[in-house]
Amino acid sequence: MDKQGLSLLAKAYFLIWNYFWLVVKLVEGAQEIFRGCFVGLGLGLLTKQQLQAVDEEFYNKTKKGMPGVQNFYDKQYNRSGLFAWEQRVLSNYFVGCRRLLLYGAGGGRDTLALKRLGHHVDAFDANPRLVIAANELLREEGYKAPVQLVPRDECRNTGLIYDGIIISYGTYGYIQGRKRRIRLLQQLRAQTQAQYPIFVSFEYEPRTTSFEVGLRLAELLANIIRRALHREPAEVGDWLDPTYLHYLTQDELASELLDGGFSMIHYSTTHYGHAVGIAI
Repeated sequence: MDKQGLSLLAKAYFLIWNYFWLVVKLVEGAQEIFRGCFVGLGLGLLTKQQLQAVDEEFYNKTKKGMPGVQNFYDKQYNRSGLFAWEQRVLSNYFVGCRRLLLYGAGGGRDTLALKRLGHHVDAFDANPRLVIAANELLREEGYKAPVQLVPRDECRNTGLIYDGIIISYGTYGYIQGRKRRIRLLQQLRAQTQAQYPIFVSFEYEPRTTSFEVGLRLAELLANIIRRALHREPAEVGDWLDPTYLHYLTQDELASELLDGGFSMIHYSTTHYGHAVGIAI
């Protein structure tokens, strides 16, 4: 093939390449629209109690094994200790914090890890089966203090004052509604003193243009249904994957922490979404 033929071939290749990626982008956009419609229907039709039942069933299923989903009952996992990003937060912001309140204990992974580090930990979770699993693990490791069962989205006041608060591994974003999240923060703030830290972790997904379209479409469709059924409105960021979760922006999290009695001093989405606040 001569030089002119090669040039024409190269131009044709890039023309086809550009059209190919245009089709890919259109398919991705259509996928987010479809996901947004499906999620919006679910958020609109399912009550809070029904979404909680879905959540419990999801965690029950993880015990039997689900592809790509962590089994939070697995004792090997729950003995694996803190993640590197959790360790960094504790090293940087929880120096000298010995008495900790942990909300969202799950199967006991971080409760056990913190106890091994010498912390006094009062831990709470709303899933009855996970509470049983966590307490079984702790007893096997020689610890007496149990993980306590609490109502959804609430944490009882123990009457103690803690050196630090931890809302564990994604738990914060599983609380439905800004008002409930702030109420929980206020309940936790009442159990610590000014200048003491709170560590919050949350599910994070970059708010790309296509994903933002899906989120807003889900909120729009959900609220059309919820208004008709006289239910509290959904919020932009509400999602089903497959259980309920809320994707928080940095500004949104900072605002909720402030209303809950904490000033945000650290925010990161490296490895996993997490932030640190200081009680004010």
